[in-house]
Amino acid sequence: MGNAAVSYVAYIGKTFWPAKLAVFYPHPQQSLVWSDVIAAAVILAAITLAVLYFHTTRYLAVGWFFFLITLVPVIGIVQVGRQAMADHYAYVPCIGLFIILAWGLSDLVTGTAIPRVIPAVAVLCVILAFAAATTRYLSYWQNGVRLFTQASVVAGRPDPVIEAALGDALVVDGRYDEAYQHYANACVLLPGDDSCRYNMAEILFHRHQLRDALEQYQLAESLTHSHDMALSCLINSGEILLDLGDYQTAQMKLAAALRIDPNNSTALRLRQRAVNILQKSSENR
Repeated sequence: MGNAAVSYVAYIGKTFWPAKLAVFYPHPQQSLVWSDVIAAAVILAAITLAVLYFHTTRYLAVGWFFFLITLVPVIGIVQVGRQAMADHYAYVPCIGLFIILAWGLSDLVTGTAIPRVIPAVAVLCVILAFAAATTRYLSYWQNGVRLFTQASVVAGRPDPVIEAALGDALVVDGRYDEAYQHYANACVLLPGDDSCRYNMAEILFHRHQLRDALEQYQLAESLTHSHDMALSCLINSGEILLDLGDYQTAQMKLAAALRIDPNNSTALRLRQRAVNILQKSSENR
């Protein structure tokens, strides 16, 4: 509820001026500042009371309650995901704010003796200001690294989702060493996450750091609830164990993989390799 109150005010602020925009806003969870919550609640209550007081100006009530009500399904009272808010959630609710803005400015212009040139110049200035802001933020969408680096700056604190996304973007860019560090950061921030462990293992496997990769694959396997990830961890662990000469354990890992997917061609091939090596070793003895 506290995050919902703060998000309502943040949506209003970002509608009127697009500042500190990001592709992902992490949920504050335990770091939520309660003075911000109280301030946001006071602002929302004050606007609501003002709208009710000026009830004869109907577009105020229509616009304000349109905004409040249409944000309810996505405001996070029932939290889904790790985001505090998302810009695209506000597309429809902002119609309510624009109703207030459009009718309110119209009443202001018609109710005062303002020369028509002044509103025209003011609108032009607003359009130019928004255009400049848009140009600035468009540059962050050039690639994933810039996009999630900006999200990290806006968040102002480490977040596992942003760290993992930065790792993914750096892998796409071929910057594996930097990606590994961000995956490691994500694992520290969210120790029970399987995907960051798996991604670290993939980079270590790519570097041929086999024992370290094996450790991360085994950790990912122990944490995951996904059959697909467990299968990949078992197969890759089996391949590493074959390369390390531990054929018995490799055969066990690959047998476990085949219990998940009996027709997996890679697991079948690697297990056959392990069986052949063990048979030759037995014959030699």
